[in-house]
Amino acid sequence: MVQTGDYRHGIFFFLLCVCFVFPGLTGCDRMPTGAREALEDHRTSRSAFVLALAGDVLLSPNCSRRPLAELECDNCGYGDLMRPARSFLKGADAAFCNLESPLSMRGTAVPGKLWNFRAAPHAVKALTESGFNVVSVANNHILDYGSDAFADTLSHLERAGIRYTGVSADGEQQNSVVIEAKGVRIAFLAYANVYPADYYHVPLRPVRATRERVRRDIAQAKEQADHVIISIHWGMEYKAEPDPEQISLAHFMIDEGASVVAGHHAHILQDPEYYRGGVIFYSLGNFLFMQGRLRTPETRVYALFLNKDAIVRVSYIPFDLKVNPWRMVYTPFSRRAWRFPEAH
Repeated sequence: MVQTGDYRHGIFFFLLCVCFVFPGLTGCDRMPTGAREALEDHRTSRSAFVLALAGDVLLSPNCSRRPLAELECDNCGYGDLMRPARSFLKGADAAFCNLESPLSMRGTAVPGKLWNFRAAPHAVKALTESGFNVVSVANNHILDYGSDAFADTLSHLERAGIRYTGVSADGEQQNSVVIEAKGVRIAFLAYANVYPADYYHVPLRPVRATRERVRRDIAQAKEQADHVIISIHWGMEYKAEPDPEQISLAHFMIDEGASVVAGHHAHILQDPEYYRGGVIFYSLGNFLFMQGRLRTPETRVYALFLNKDAIVRVSYIPFDLKVNPWRMVYTPFSRRAWRFPEAH
């Protein structure tokens, strides 16, 4: 997943090819596994729709109820923090994450919540700089500062050219976001099953996943697209495995016609599952989120390659979030393949 015209990545792939074709010139006996996977991704991306999936993104320090003055002067450089993943995200036809907070200077914190997140409107630039063009706003923090802040968030995303999904004017109907590339059409839906009861009392809010609603939404999305991608905020924070209810609902989504289920909220990675030609990421973990708990710094960018009929290939690039200073790092040649059984 490399952008045309980016000379740095051209040099990178040239060196990989030299190592592969002329190993004696570089001193390596065989091509490193990660480099081999990177070349295969690059070849596959020419004909397949490339979907990049990332986890929770909080464009703000992990603290509750930041003062407006502090918010307005936030110069943390979130785009720079995500720079190590930029080429992988920008090389995709669609790059998706869960936006974990509103982008607004308006509103007051919802009472009774331990954590109320928000980010400055200018932080939206970090998403575009990093290559994200689709986000979910269906989560338990998007309404932390009320309806006005939520409306501001949607407006800032629209002006930045970022599509969003998971929002409804009545808690029922949502319109899928459809992106087309290389003759393949992908539809995105999003749900939140963990937000507080008070969220139900505002007109514009995230959509909650019931089986009836999911069945209807997938059927409508399938009329517009070859593949349906579902994001869902669910489960228990910091739990290493999904619960039986999550597994049952995820299987139901695939059975009803979804190709991918992308879960968020646990803040740590959980093992994915292949199921009936689809793939379920029960938790994508944090992508950019300042937390110090065990396993929360581990994250991945998953790359899925889709033709009109199936998911052809899946790979991922592992990253770690470091503190003091806060930064994202990855290991060279750390790309890993994660193939469907049929692809072997």
